[in-house]
Amino acid sequence: MQLTFHGHACVGITLPDGARLTLDPGSLSDDTALTDATAVLVTHDHIDHLDPAPVVEHLRTRTDARLWAPPSAVEALVAAGAPAERVQAVSPGTCWRSARRGSGSAGACTRRSTPTRRRCP
Repeated sequence: MQLTFHGHACVGITLPDGARLTLDPGSLSDDTALTDATAVLVTHDHIDHLDPAPVVEHLRTRTDARLWAPPSAVEALVAAGAPAERVQAVSPGTCWRSARRGSGSAGACTRRSTPTRRRCP
């Protein structure tokens, strides 16, 4: 696993199979924060944790990317043009596992998920 600090609260996590998760790509993040991200997690909808324009653009152009965020952030992103089918509302304590399809594909780990309110083992 590789961790990359993109400024302020934004971190990229790259897994050994190449899948990449970006956390909190806000206005204080560098321009590479969303590069190759197949999954995006937003903790809350303050501008320093979520900059809607680049996130919407990323979701429009990277069709294998998905995003998880609090309901208020999801509503704002969908209203700004994010594809609703790839933006999922979550709340504190939500846990999800990603179904794997294919082998080694960066997008494979985030295509399908099932959130649950119980603790992930």
